[in-house]
Amino acid sequence: MGRAITDAMAHLPGRGQQLILALFFLPRASYTTVAADAEMPIGSIGPTRKRALGALRVGLEQAGYGPDALAA
Repeated sequence: MGRAITDAMAHLPGRGQQLILALFFLPRASYTTVAADAEMPIGSIGPTRKRALGALRVGLEQAGYGPDALAA
């Protein structure tokens, strides 16, 4: 499934990719640091993260990793 996540992430916009990497895959950083690195206001992190995770979910479902596939 790691390859599927990598492939799905490749289709995210740059800022979405950056946030997903910073929040879930890199060593833990504060929202202040993440916001500064992404050059965005702290208040934009949550909505941008939500959109990126939604797009990532859709990409994984299209690759066959939806809820039905995981239950099997």
